Amino acid sequence: MKVAVAVFIAMVAKFVQAKPRYKLGCRGFDFCDCIGMVIGALRKAGLVWSGIHGSNYAARYRLQGGIRRVKDVSELQVGYLVFKGNQNPATAKLPSRYKPGGSLYNGDLTDYYHVGVVTSVNPLVISHMTSPTVKQDRRLGDWQYYGLCQYIDYETPAPEPQPMPVYPTATVYAPTGKTVNLRKGAGKNYGIIERVPIGNTVEILTPGLDWSRVQYGRNVGYMMTEFLVQSTGKEAA
Repeated sequence: MKVAVAVFIAMVAKFVQAKPRYKLGCRGFDFCDCIGMVIGALRKAGLVWSGIHGSNYAARYRLQGGIRRVKDVSELQVGYLVFKGNQNPATAKLPSRYKPGGSLYNGDLTDYYHVGVVTSVNPLVISHMTSPTVKQDRRLGDWQYYGLCQYIDYETPAPEPQPMPVYPTATVYAPTGKTVNLRKGAGKNYGIIERVPIGNTVEILTPGLDWSRVQYGRNVGYMMTEFLVQSTGKEAA
């Protein structure tokens, strides 16, 4: 069973938007690692990843036609998996199971230590999970290898994804105290999600006269508009 590349890219976009925190071995919207974002996106699309949770395993055993060296950026297509690799035996940290005598040795001694997804080709965007959260590269850089994931149907080209909305930002301000409350709803009777230190920046998702819906890190809630100052120096309302 395969998933359409457009569906896979849509699931990756949800990880980008969720901004999970990096944690080795995880694959969810709260915590995730690099191959975890790929596995998680496939799982959200209804597929089951079989085999080891690892970028080296993916590079060797979950690509159609094997892994390939990037000769030119024009070879890349939306939905391709891209890898950073190290062939130097003195510095590579290839797990022993992929070395001679190991259970997964296949003759390739490259350590494919990081994986990402091509989410746009014009312009180039490579989305990948790293510490502290998802990053999007705009140039090829150290992405030396690529491959077609065997779980993805690339026959029908995916449309270019729509750009993520860019929200205005504001600085948290208060004439007294050191923090401002981020609440679950627009009112002081709602519970406090987090106490945001003065001087920190939030994204204004929905401005309001008295209360504005904002995002601070991974948390979304409501903050009194009078405590939000945009970069222009004007209040967020």
